[in-house]
Amino acid sequence: MRTTTFHNLLLLPAVLRPGIFLASATPKNGPKVHDDDNGLFSFRSRPDLRAPKWEVEVYDQAALAPGYWFFGPYETLNMDDSLGNGWIGPHIYAQDGSLVWSGAALFDNGNIEDFRLSNVDGVEMMTLMDQRHSKGVFMDKHFQVKDRKMANGPSGGGFNSHEFHFVENGTRALVVYGEGRSFSKEEAKKALGFGETCKVACDGIHEREVKGWKSTWEWNSCDHIGLEQSSYKVDYLNNQCSGKWDYIHANSIDKTPEGDYLYSGRHTNSIYKISHANGTVLWRLGGTSGSNFTHRDDFTFSRQHDVRYRGANATHTFISFLDNAKGLDANEPTHPFSRGLLIALDEKNMQAEIAAHYDHPDGEGGLAFRRGNYQPLDNGNVFMCWSERALQSEHTKEGKMLMQARLRVDWLGTYRAYKFEFEGTPADPPDAVGEVVEEDGRVKTNVFVSWNGATEVNSYKLFRTRASGHPLMLVDSQTKQGFETTLSYEGYAKYAVVKALHANGTVLGQTKLIRIAGLNETIPEEDPQPPVSMEDPYWYSDIGFFLGAGALFAICAAAVVLITRRLRRGAGGPRRSLLDLLSRGRYQRLGEGDRELQDREGKESLMGRTRRRGSDDDVFAERFSLGEESEGEGRGSDVEVEGGEEFRRR
Repeated sequence: MRTTTFHNLLLLPAVLRPGIFLASATPKNGPKVHDDDNGLFSFRSRPDLRAPKWEVEVYDQAALAPGYWFFGPYETLNMDDSLGNGWIGPHIYAQDGSLVWSGAALFDNGNIEDFRLSNVDGVEMMTLMDQRHSKGVFMDKHFQVKDRKMANGPSGGGFNSHEFHFVENGTRALVVYGEGRSFSKEEAKKALGFGETCKVACDGIHEREVKGWKSTWEWNSCDHIGLEQSSYKVDYLNNQCSGKWDYIHANSIDKTPEGDYLYSGRHTNSIYKISHANGTVLWRLGGTSGSNFTHRDDFTFSRQHDVRYRGANATHTFISFLDNAKGLDANEPTHPFSRGLLIALDEKNMQAEIAAHYDHPDGEGGLAFRRGNYQPLDNGNVFMCWSERALQSEHTKEGKMLMQARLRVDWLGTYRAYKFEFEGTPADPPDAVGEVVEEDGRVKTNVFVSWNGATEVNSYKLFRTRASGHPLMLVDSQTKQGFETTLSYEGYAKYAVVKALHANGTVLGQTKLIRIAGLNETIPEEDPQPPVSMEDPYWYSDIGFFLGAGALFAICAAAVVLITRRLRRGAGGPRRSLLDLLSRGRYQRLGEGDRELQDREGKESLMGRTRRRGSDDDVFAERFSLGEESEGEGRGSDVEVEGGEEFRRR
């Protein structure tokens, strides 16, 4: 089989598009070793996107909630120079694991965190944290970045990528910020038994007003939570204190209806309720220093993530979180496996109990060491992210697992993952490229089309066309096949256009003109649209059309002149109708029979008959002069044609 190269006439090559790096590109620190990994997707229409593939196991399809998966894969947490070559950044997937949207190119293949849908001042938007630029990003459903805001502390520094959360109907944004402080020898010795000055990372809460991004509240852990509560006391504490000891490691913040805050301290194994009025700690759940609650059945948790307020009734307040049960440090697991927990808190009697739990898909030994989250869905199901290999699962309210999925590659993970119902309508047109192949002596044109982020596309139509882009002749139609769909034409199509259709038949968008190289042909990177020539596969159609149209026009013009002269003859002979001139059947010219009739009936009778026949013939002449076609009369073509002119298959 022979295959030629392909090229899109009006789309810039991927290597020239801002923010895009092809898989063959070499970052500053050398070539990426993952470029040829079969655990990554590869698309002809978008070679710059190398999204990771999934292994999906579904146990009860009918019970799954509708929606798409939102997550941001990463390889290492700090990738300033080591770009991901198409697999790092925000991504959206369908429930079967097929890619819907990749933002790898949009975000320069850099790490992002907490990619999700958020209520931003009453408007649903996609939000995320851009780690490389220390900003929170807002995008609309057209995948257009609408705003970027500094997600840091009140002093302008201290970016922390753990939280970008919207509360109070989207009018307030909560972020975690970091601030370094030095503790004296006396303070360090009292808290740690360490007799030297200790530098500590203090993680604070910063609340901003969404409109105007004005700071509305701030709080710092080192002012209210002692160093002695930390369980992150490693053997190399001297080295830790000489840098910044991450004594608390805040990883989530939420706000209660009363205006107080829920604060998760991973390295203290504690969840805190913070007073909005004065910043004091109202209570502590869990922790090595002791919980303020009595835990029913002596349940424990550690290294937790994603603490959220989930509502209240007359007696209890409900919160949820991921109990990781084990971190990357040397501390032993506090539970045989990680689990999602819904906790009922009796804040009056200070009692706490597990209301529901959602267990790690791998059972005993299944531990999410690093990150993860817990998300209740609209139908009552619970969606869990376990971080390692981006493992995620969906469960019924009662805890039955309905689905699990993890990345095929073992060198990628994610901070959080979510599931949302979503309608994506990209502002950019679909992407498409073509190729020409020869099989068994026959030429075939293949076109590969994708539309990054378009959720409403049901099918694609392939049209063969000319360099001008019209007319369009339909040559193939295919139902959408995952992210990229292949359409084909038995023959060579030098120019083509693809249209994307909704299930109701509405055209949602179309590609720019696609220029496809013939066999053994190389197309320059900037190939101007050529005039119609012998190289155009439809040159003969153009010439035939114009010659035929010209000949028909000449014949019609001559006929009109002849008819006009005959009808307007004066004394040179009797006036003859159009039917007399055109018909040899029912309507005959005046001849010998008419002259015999003239002899019998007389001249006046003959003239009256001619006038009566002429009135009917005038109607017929008018129809013929307008060139009417009979209804239902075909043109000999079995294909759909757009563009308003005849375009037959040759």
